[in-house]
Amino acid sequence: MSPRTILMVDGHERGFTTFRAALIQELISTGHHIVAAAPNTTANTRAQLNDSNVDLIDIPLERTSKSILSLLRATAALAREMHGIRPDLVLAFGPKAVVASGIAAALTNSTYVPTITGVGSVFKNGLRSPAALAMAPLLRLALNTADHIVFQNEDNRNDFRQWRILRRRQETHIVNGSGVPTETWQMEPLPPLPLRFIFVGRILNSKGIREFDRACRIVAAAHHHVQFRAIGWYEPSHPDSPDESWFDAFCSGPVSYGGLTSDVLGELRQAHVFVLPSYSEGIPRSGLEALSVGRPVITTDAPGCRELIDQHRNGLLVPIGDADSLATAMFRYLDDPLLLETHSVEGRRLAETRFSDHVIINQWNAILEQVGVTQ
Repeated sequence: MSPRTILMVDGHERGFTTFRAALIQELISTGHHIVAAAPNTTANTRAQLNDSNVDLIDIPLERTSKSILSLLRATAALAREMHGIRPDLVLAFGPKAVVASGIAAALTNSTYVPTITGVGSVFKNGLRSPAALAMAPLLRLALNTADHIVFQNEDNRNDFRQWRILRRRQETHIVNGSGVPTETWQMEPLPPLPLRFIFVGRILNSKGIREFDRACRIVAAAHHHVQFRAIGWYEPSHPDSPDESWFDAFCSGPVSYGGLTSDVLGELRQAHVFVLPSYSEGIPRSGLEALSVGRPVITTDAPGCRELIDQHRNGLLVPIGDADSLATAMFRYLDDPLLLETHSVEGRRLAETRFSDHVIINQWNAILEQVGVTQ
């Protein structure tokens, strides 16, 4: 098979150096040329990717904008780029990237394989919001000519079928998230007490940050020695972000907020239990990293989140939006320290058998073979 030019489109440049890094390296190792496209690209990421012989181009895709006109402008710009690049295959990740890439791929007659990395806050109430009603037809249009469609969990695939975004009998696949490099994210011993709970994710309402805050306050009132940590990006302009007055109160409460960090591994080493009370995910990368280093997980019984828990062997599931249940789950680890050790070992086992980079790459290779991109 001769080398192919593959265009990868993401809503954020960081995706290429984290979530898609293993897939990019696999494609490069088999001789393919990768062009990466994202909005607001930086010189640092460009240099990182260039070191791997990946070209990075900037596209005007506004992540936080709700404007359909803005999305269509990004689509037109991406179509112009495709005319110049003439990719043999287009891979897209994230809702807006999927829409823009799908329409542009149809306009340029490019082979197109999108990945639905979660339904996002737009669809948190199904099709009942104006934003969801506006986004659904665009997704339907973008996915209409897709050669194959990748989902990260079965719930999202079923939702897209129920909402009639997918065509009947359209070729779909499940890939277990972005994967985690288990050789790098090795099993780590649990640190000394006091117990520390950690949230890793963007500071968004749909990530359950308000429930995490309330649960931490409940636990802190009963156990003054327990520690709570949150790391992640707070972006006030994001439509799903808590308002700044709430955020100020959050930062002055029992949770120690560390902002955005490049040392997630170091943060997880210092924690005992990973907490993500999200309303919906594809498969959260932060959860995979927590499993890989052997941290028990408390998360919601929600799409993409419940996949992190294997029959309660490595963590606990709580209802969506229920801070009291979340606090009760946190109390369980305080009341039963042996549960920490058991869930730690089982979490690592799950990371190795279901979510490692090797597993994910094998799933991707099976899909790429069907579209003529093989080793």
